[in-house]
Amino acid sequence: MPEFISYQEEQGDSQLVFFAEFLTSFLAKHISVFYDVSNEMSKIEEEFEDLQLIVGIYFDEKIHIKIYCQNDLSAHGINLSEEDFSEFILKYMYEKLVFQTYLFDKEITLMKYKTEFDDKKEFCISIDTNELITLNQDTY
Repeated sequence: MPEFISYQEEQGDSQLVFFAEFLTSFLAKHISVFYDVSNEMSKIEEEFEDLQLIVGIYFDEKIHIKIYCQNDLSAHGINLSEEDFSEFILKYMYEKLVFQTYLFDKEITLMKYKTEFDDKKEFCISIDTNELITLNQDTY
């Protein structure tokens, strides 16, 4: 995607591409759980082993996508600044959840925030919508 070239150049390798592919698969597999009335889970977490990041989807009145990492992003092989990594995640989520699902901006709100703990950071995208989000996933 052309809008992500600057992040890829700053990163200097293909790890963001692999991470984006993981996020797409993760979202396609788990976002529907939010709409399942029989669901009793409040969260689903998986590890993206290539960068040793924990990615989770958390359910309350909104959907939250959280990415946990050590305080130093470079320890995970991420060469982006914290702000650029946060913007990359937000723009990628917008691409997947709004642009590719044909939702209108007024139907969905994405907010980003970062929380710092003593030994780790949490990058979060909060999704607020009354619309059904369905992600298409290519199959080969």
